[in-house]
Amino acid sequence: MPVPGPSLQKQTALVLEHPNRMVKKFLKADDECTTRPPSMEGYGEAASNCIILATAFIENARVYVEAQWEYKLWQKEIELVQVRKEIEALKLVIPLLVEQAPARQKLLPSTSHPKPDREN
Repeated sequence: MPVPGPSLQKQTALVLEHPNRMVKKFLKADDECTTRPPSMEGYGEAASNCIILATAFIENARVYVEAQWEYKLWQKEIELVQVRKEIEALKLVIPLLVEQAPARQKLLPSTSHPKPDREN
């Protein structure tokens, strides 16, 4: 349920920055300069606003958590595709390396022959 007017974050910031202003708003009469205790009507309005804002907050929190979960799932899918590509590449390269191994062994000097000792 969208909240009419300023965003929930702005509304919350205003209340936290100026809590006395919000109390005075509910205490102040329409055209009178005197303050009087809050009426049940003011209390009911404040309670309704609180419920609306709390509901909006909960809904937004749920949407945020769902979006975060979807993003993490999307990242895992990308990583999985990359790993599968690497596995396919290794499947192609390993047989080529195995075929080339005997040819390389012939080119390398053999370690089974003793090396001649140096005489000073």
